[in-house]
Amino acid sequence: MRHIRVLALVAALLPFAAGAADQKGSKPPAAPVPGSTPPVAPNPDPPLLALPVDPLSGDFPPLVLPGLKGSKLCIFKFVQRDASLKKSGLMATSLSPETALVNVEQSFLAVAKLSPILRDATLLPSTTSCAVDDDSCLALMGSMSACENVLAGSATKVDNGYATSIRFVNVKKGQTVANASPDQVIQTKDPAQVASWVEAQACRALQVGCSGQARVDMDLPTMQLYVDDKPLPRTGTPIETLKLPVGPHSVVATIGPRRSKEVILPVRLSAANDIALFVRQNAKGEVEAHPRGELLDRNGHATVLPSAKYDPPGRWEKPTGLVVAGVGVLMAAAGVYEGLHSKSLINGAQNNYQTNKTYLPSDLSTLNSAHSAASLGNVLVIGGAIAAAAGLTLAFAF
Repeated sequence: MRHIRVLALVAALLPFAAGAADQKGSKPPAAPVPGSTPPVAPNPDPPLLALPVDPLSGDFPPLVLPGLKGSKLCIFKFVQRDASLKKSGLMATSLSPETALVNVEQSFLAVAKLSPILRDATLLPSTTSCAVDDDSCLALMGSMSACENVLAGSATKVDNGYATSIRFVNVKKGQTVANASPDQVIQTKDPAQVASWVEAQACRALQVGCSGQARVDMDLPTMQLYVDDKPLPRTGTPIETLKLPVGPHSVVATIGPRRSKEVILPVRLSAANDIALFVRQNAKGEVEAHPRGELLDRNGHATVLPSAKYDPPGRWEKPTGLVVAGVGVLMAAAGVYEGLHSKSLINGAQNNYQTNKTYLPSDLSTLNSAHSAASLGNVLVIGGAIAAAAGLTLAFAF
């Protein structure tokens, strides 16, 4: 039985072996061969809101592989591993059409075509039946496509997201020689965010400064966007096109001091045709940032309403301050009145003393009343002055 399996494998690989023999017998052509995939040329940049693209940024620096420079790279299809299998990666599960993980290898190919360290890059045939962790099988398929190295990527669902892996398999050695992102856990189950993160790792591994575009709908001119804690100035249009490094980015929208919750904006190499993020203001004045996926109807169209009108409540400081100042003025006026009343009582007692040459019991009572009025007047004048000053400060200084 074992010999039969070997013969069957050899028979299945004969067409690829014939093609590989032809390639090994000839030098790489100086000009593109008709029917081959031409290198991907970057599109001219329209006016965009842009953050700098740094190929050395991120959690993982570019790989330094002497065997990768000047080589041809074969790219294996990106797969989702089944975490329930006893041997992780023994087989790859099929990807549903709606997931953003489908055809990530096409993005790998676009990155490889732009890489300054590679001679060429190609996709392995889609009919390749190797397991994602089978280095020997991947190396064999790579040799039949005249490649020196094979790039293989995979993602496995875990409780809080995905565990991703991007590996380079050396064809001659038949084993993994480097991990661009060895089993890193991405704490999200959003396939688009995972795909953008994987593409960013491929860009770093192949030393390419990759950038992509994302469109954001902000229907109020006072809205401001912060990407990775950096403010991006508005261009004056409701729909802004952002040019950002490939990968997931944290975004916060603001209107003055009001801020939205942080959302993740995945940026990929593919063109940004649809609006990825909608920023709106609700009737309470709260700023809301909604990724496109949150607003899709049954037909896959984003349903979003314009920002609601918001009338901020009137400032309480000025009317309150004026009231306090008014009370202070009344207190001071009452204090002045009490002071004048005290002086009048003293004058009356003094006149009686000059007439009678002595203070009568009624005069002593009058003097006591005058003293009390004077004390109350002083308190009211001082308190009123303080209240008036505090009220005016509250009304006009805040």
